Amino acid sequence: MSSRIRPLLLGGVVLAALGVAGCTAGSDDSAPTVSVTPSAPSGEQTTPPPAPLEPDADDPAQVALTRFDPDGDAAANASITGPAVVSPGQILRIDAWCTGGDISYEVMTSAVDQERRAIASGSFACDDTLQMQDHQQVDAEGPVQVLVTTGGTSAGWVQARVQ
Repeated sequence: MSSRIRPLLLGGVVLAALGVAGCTAGSDDSAPTVSVTPSAPSGEQTTPPPAPLEPDADDPAQVALTRFDPDGDAAANASITGPAVVSPGQILRIDAWCTGGDISYEVMTSAVDQERRAIASGSFACDDTLQMQDHQQVDAEGPVQVLVTTGGTSAGWVQARVQ
């Protein structure tokens, strides 16, 4: 090798080594990093489904609560009366949440010594949001239950409260 090429070759190796060291030693740790997440195949959901809303089961104004899950176990399906009872002249408020399909409900008197009768009814489209309906003054007194008819729903609940 000629004497001119040898210093150039040695200088090039030194510069290359310094360049590599310079790129790693002085790196900025605060610089934003980018992570690549593979996209989901077409037709797959990329966000988790919303968590189900839960009724305030400790609400002292609750007169009835029905939970339903057609595909769940028996514990997922419950009908609760109370702790409050309806009195004539009170406003009845219905809160409901469900997924898929629709639901219809009837609020029925449930005192053992009285004939059962509907004091309020309605329906909701299930869209994962809290639904509310107010009914005018009730003309009943005592405990009540909420009866629910589901149409293609996955799960949900209906709660009746007095105001």
